This record gives sequence, C-alpha cells and structure tokens, in this order.
Amino acid sequence: MVKKTWQMLTITALTLSLAACQQFKELPDPNESSDKVSNESTQQLSDDYYQAVVEDNNYEVNQTSGLTVGPTSQANTENLEEGLYQLAQGAFPTDEYLLKEGTAISEETANNWLGTKNDDNPEGLNPDGYNASSRDKFEPRYLNSIIEYDLMQEQDDGSMKLGGISIALAMNESDTFTSDDDSEESVEIKRDTQKAKGQEMAKEIVSRLRKQDKYKDVPIQVGIFANAPSDDVGGGTFISEAMASEGKNLDDWTEYKTDYIVFGVDDAPNEEDSEAFQTFQSDVEDLFPQLSGITGVGRYEDGDLEHIDVTINSQFDGYTETVALTQRTMDSAENLFNKNIAVDIEIISPEGTRAVLSRPAGADTFTSTIS
Repeated sequence: MVKKTWQMLTITALTLSLAACQQFKELPDPNESSDKVSNESTQQLSDDYYQAVVEDNNYEVNQTSGLTVGPTSQANTENLEEGLYQLAQGAFPTDEYLLKEGTAISEETANNWLGTKNDDNPEGLNPDGYNASSRDKFEPRYLNSIIEYDLMQEQDDGSMKLGGISIALAMNESDTFTSDDDSEESVEIKRDTQKAKGQEMAKEIVSRLRKQDKYKDVPIQVGIFANAPSDDVGGGTFISEAMASEGKNLDDWTEYKTDYIVFGVDDAPNEEDSEAFQTFQSDVEDLFPQLSGITGVGRYEDGDLEHIDVTINSQFDGYTETVALTQRTMDSAENLFNKNIAVDIEIISPEGTRAVLSRPAGADTFTSTIS
C-alpha cells in the first residue's frame, strides 16, 4: 500500500515549506497554450537556479511529492529533491529553461506504479512477491518513491512549451517481510540491485510516457537514487543517470560515486577531513561548553570532499550570546576548512534557527545572517 506522508519540498539548496493539505488542481497540457491560463515566472535568483513557472498566480505543488511505499527520512528526501534539481541543471541549462513541478506523472499514476504488479494493478513496478506468505518466495519492494520536474521553454508569445522532463526514482535499501505469525524480518537490498532494478524500471517508465503523444518527442532524463537507512543522518545519494533524447529510450548510463559521511560516526575517505572537523568541534565547544551538540555531514564526490553541512544545537536564546557563538564559529571554520570546500552552518536554539553561515567553494569569507 502506498502511504502519503507530507514532507518538506526542497526546490534548491533552500528548503521551502509548502502547505500539504491543499487540493491539487487539474493542470493544463504543458504543450498547449491557452488564453485561460496566465503563465508567469518568478524572478531568477541567479544563473545557478531555475526561474519557477507560476500559472494563474498559483504555484502548483508536485503531485507525487510525499508518496512513498515505505518509511524514509528527511535526509533522504532533501538529498533526493535537491539532487534531482542538480541533475536537471546538468541537462537543461538554467538560462534556457524554467522549472515547473511535474505534471507528466499524476498522483494516481504514481500510486499505481509504486504498487505491486498483479491482476488488479498491472501497471505496478514493484514485484508481487512482496505479498508472498513464505520467506523463500518473498521479494522486496525496490521502488519507494518517484518525483518529476517539467522543464519549460518560454515562447515568443509568452506561452510555455514543455522542453524536457527530469525524473528521479528512489530505491529502497531494505524492506520488511512479515510472516503469518506477524513476526518481521528486515531484508537488505544491495546497491547493485538498487541500480539494476532502478534502471530496468526507468526504461519501462520512459516507454510508457512515449506512448502519449505529448511526451513522444520530449527529452526525458531519469536518475536512480539509493535511499539510505532512515536513521542515517547523511541520507541517500544518486548512483546513476541517463537521458532519453527526442523520441528514444534511455541511452548509456552515467554512474555516480557520491557519499555522505557523518563525521565522528562514519569513516571518512580522508582522515584529515575528520581531524579538521573534530578540531573545529572542540574549538567551538571549548568556548561554549553548554552547547547541546555539533554534527557535520560531508558530501564526497569520487572520494573528494565537496561540501560540509554543520548543525550546531545551542541552548542560547540571547542575542549577544548568539552573536558571540556565530563569531567563534566563523573564525574556526575559516581557519580549519579548506577554501575549496563549500560550507553551510546552521545554529539552532530551542526557539528555532538563530544564525546561518555560508561559504561557497573558492570563496575567502563566510556570509552570515543572525535572527
């Protein structure tokens, strides 16, 4: 059974909180312009981000967001949605395309595809073996969720035309077999299996979309995302991606080796990175021993550290204390983290976020905001 759990929808590196209880409206055909639909676009933050398409002064929420067949984590969800955004950027330039929440895969379609394949649901992509009563015949549900973005191109008359589709398939890292006596057993799904099953399902999805005239000649990108265990703070990662050019199915797959490492918990590919974070942690905590904890997640690409995401849990609510903590944090981070590494730091108190510090890769200094 597909469960719908509303979660935070990541549009860019920023996480936007959207109202989950609103009704979905029927969306117009993205290939057809209509005088009844007022197409607008948001202002572009920078060339790094897509302008968002707004119709009739309304931003439509993604129809498949929150649909899952099993539990997942906020870290998985954020990495999935932000990662797909980045994959789309690599295929559809931000200065040529605008982004619209996906309409090619409706909520009903996603529910059917996420379900198990049987006589009642012939479109199911997950195996019917999930419903087996014996362990030897049991087969886990490989696909956990689907998200989709539409990449739009503005025409001379101001109308919008669908120029591309970007899809992510999030694959389970495990599933649960329940016996007749209600005892449960966790069944692991290995990375190679996630990849193989995901690529197989991706080709089937593209084939199904190609049967619809409006998607027959649209470029379709599909990324395979490997969920991490729900208690993994780092979250999952994309493991492969392919593009189906106009009128065709998916071509050769590009493989990715991205790892999220929780410093102090996981073994980092480079021990110097762990030592730098431990020194940073001690440097801040020595001056502020009342802190509730400092956690850091590093993103590695092919073994090289690309980004550090730090969360500092503080008991301070006072403005001057927050300023002092922010200053100490910034000084330590500038001295200890290499400039070729992007760093984002959030200081959180019981009342919420109190400060945000950020330094892009290659920059000399941090920018900061204190609330």
